[in-house]
Amino acid sequence: MAISTQQAVHAAQQSNIYSLDAIIAGTGIGVWAFDVDTLQFKVCPTFKGLLRLPNRNAYNFADLLRTIAFSCRKKVIKEIKNICSSGGNVAIEFKVAADQALDCRWFKVTGKSYAQCDDQQGMYMGILTDITEEKMKEIWNNDRLALLSHELKGPLSTIRLYLQRACKISTDKNVDDAAIFMDKADEQVSAMSLLMDDFLSYSTVGNTTMTLCYEWFDMNLLVSNIVGEMQLKYPGYTFVIDVPSQHIRADKRKITQVILNYLTNAVKYSPAGSGIIVHCSVENGKLKMMVKDKGIGIDPEYHQKVFDRYYRTPGTKADGFGLGLYLVKEIINQHGGHVWVESSLNKGSSFYFSLPILMNTD
Repeated sequence: MAISTQQAVHAAQQSNIYSLDAIIAGTGIGVWAFDVDTLQFKVCPTFKGLLRLPNRNAYNFADLLRTIAFSCRKKVIKEIKNICSSGGNVAIEFKVAADQALDCRWFKVTGKSYAQCDDQQGMYMGILTDITEEKMKEIWNNDRLALLSHELKGPLSTIRLYLQRACKISTDKNVDDAAIFMDKADEQVSAMSLLMDDFLSYSTVGNTTMTLCYEWFDMNLLVSNIVGEMQLKYPGYTFVIDVPSQHIRADKRKITQVILNYLTNAVKYSPAGSGIIVHCSVENGKLKMMVKDKGIGIDPEYHQKVFDRYYRTPGTKADGFGLGLYLVKEIINQHGGHVWVESSLNKGSSFYFSLPILMNTD
């Protein structure tokens, strides 16, 4: 029985995909082919294994789309439509669906069109590769940049406040008082410089561990200085300190970031003129710090999520990246401590962290 030229080309292409798969099977790269006429995908065993597909001879778009994380599907569908309309090359990145065994794995599909005849696209062929490692490095570096931007806002706003105070005082020719605020502004510039140094160290390829610089300091003195700055920035709020004189060995700068994040959130989500309490106690060899506000509160179902990266509690309208509490958790975890929240809707929130007073820092 005679066969057409188109059928012969199609058969050769189908043969090529499996021959190619035999060559690169040991590389962990999957091979695929998509027939425009039948709208069916043919994939090699490696491809099936990478995406944990059921063992079939062919798959449709819906079969493959189900393996893709919901957050990536809209973008993938849009890119596929663009490729089909333009006939361009395929280059799509996606994450597997959250309920798949390969959670948090990233893949890239690449390929191109192979025409069966002059006026027809016919078939797309290409490969599937696991790009999880490079994608996680990219996400890590993006996180560092976002965290840096988040943390620089505090020193910048404080510098602006001190400079405004200094300018106002200098017009009254009270030079000595103006110099005090200028010194405070200089301290914040130094803090920004150290944050930049942290960012550069975090962004080193392969470096995903936060570096801690331990020193002894008095928690009461630290909290008093932080609250003093907050009171200048937010004169409409009342801050109450109940912190004993307790020395602890930790990274002072990073614990400062933690307390500032808690206090800033308390102001952000509390009505003007309300009170904010900073309480500290020592229990079973651990220092426990609490920042309590009278704000909008958080539904208990979200308590475990508020410290996740990029998480924003539903219904909140305040600006931000959703990174402040994530940074708090990372810092306290690195110190061997713990973070948690106690809150109910419309009844305020109490954010806590605990730290071991004596820690092995070797």
